[in-house]
Amino acid sequence: MGHRDLSAVRPAGPPLPLPSRVNALAYHGTLVAVGSNDGSVRLWDTTRPDRPEPRGRPLVAEVSVWVNVVSFSSDGRLLGVGSADNSARVWEVATGRVVGLLPHPEPVTAVQFRNGDRLVVTGGADGVARVWDLPGPVIEASEHPIDNVAFSGRSTLLAAAAGDLRLWDVAGRRPSPVSPPLTAPAPYDRMGSTVAISPDGRTLAGGTRLGNAVLLWDITDPARPVRRATLLGPAALVQGVAFSPDGGLLAAGSDDGTVRLWDARTWRALSTLNPGSGQVFAVAFSPDGRRLAAATQGGVVALWDVRDPAAPGRATTLLTAMGDDVRSVAFSHGGALLAAGNASGAIRLWRLGDAAGPVLAGAPLTGPDGRVFAVAFDPRDGMLAVGTGAGQLWLWDITDPAAPLLRVAVNSPGESYTELAFSADGGMLASAGGDVRLWEVDPARITARLCRESGDAITEPEWRKHVTGVAFRPPCPA
Repeated sequence: MGHRDLSAVRPAGPPLPLPSRVNALAYHGTLVAVGSNDGSVRLWDTTRPDRPEPRGRPLVAEVSVWVNVVSFSSDGRLLGVGSADNSARVWEVATGRVVGLLPHPEPVTAVQFRNGDRLVVTGGADGVARVWDLPGPVIEASEHPIDNVAFSGRSTLLAAAAGDLRLWDVAGRRPSPVSPPLTAPAPYDRMGSTVAISPDGRTLAGGTRLGNAVLLWDITDPARPVRRATLLGPAALVQGVAFSPDGGLLAAGSDDGTVRLWDARTWRALSTLNPGSGQVFAVAFSPDGRRLAAATQGGVVALWDVRDPAAPGRATTLLTAMGDDVRSVAFSHGGALLAAGNASGAIRLWRLGDAAGPVLAGAPLTGPDGRVFAVAFDPRDGMLAVGTGAGQLWLWDITDPAAPLLRVAVNSPGESYTELAFSADGGMLASAGGDVRLWEVDPARITARLCRESGDAITEPEWRKHVTGVAFRPPCPA
């Protein structure tokens, strides 16, 4: 083989100033990542090689130990870092956030992104290669945090509420915006933290931050929404909006302590409901459309019979078992259960089939810290999702509502889960709270994806070698 003559090679620019010895180097276009033995990773923009510019602050982990390896994802959005503290971290380049912490028994010596950046492959000083699944897709907030989300009932269309409303297609690994940002006209300043999509997927409703209005868009063509109406009436901030299952009614709960009902076809105001227990934080219709529930500041869940929405009268039932501000409420899809979460981290379940009225299904579900901002049933009513202001996401198996089983507890310090929504098929859970995260929650789909991305299925000879005393039963089909 020939050899290149490097005698004429000259530096393109000055040396990059670094505080300690360089152990690792990675490039993505003109972006350079440099890992040092002080535990830091520094990014440099070398668009002008003669004048390299530092990009953001150094990425520094909790423990300052040697960085052994750095590697960019294929799109440059993520940076994998392997360190001598027996861990690999995945950093978001734009924000400097750690989006994945991968513990190892010994120092990490190799990191690579694979399968369209959905997997991270690591190697360690123990001689073992490991494959990691990255966290699910994220819709990042921009100027204002995303506080609320709602799925369209017949598609993978997701509405997100921040300072504006926006529609996203979440069918792929990376969500893509479908609509332009939908903003509030003067004098309403900006959109608030409430959003709902009608059952037929044609109408989007959202409350404004100022002016206490509910704005409506026709989203028959999600790429070209058309604003149709402005609903007035509430005397304070609108905290929650909901369509009835048949799409005929729209309800809005407000800080003025009322719930207002409109005809969702003519947008005519029908009635104003007053539970008499302070601010209304959330509203929900039962699946048959006969009842409307409101979560209130006074620790009460109010229920109305709205079969005659123009004259529903006083609340037919006031559920007072919560003991603190009720921040969230939801009916199960089959209509047999009602769930509510309060400001002290407690969740209650009621059975609704009893002729005498709602009956508590059992003891409170406890464990979450802080305000329970969101409760949501999956479409099969086998799972209850709970989100808190303390950054906790809990999933309970409620096959037996009297004895729920905790299946998943996710703790995200520094974050807040202010709204949760299941997709129509129950395979995806969207959580809002600053950014939007999309979680795959269907066990069969998760298993299929893990098998698809984990390599070849185990053979019977391999099974006999590594799994002794157990009949051959491969977790993934060949």
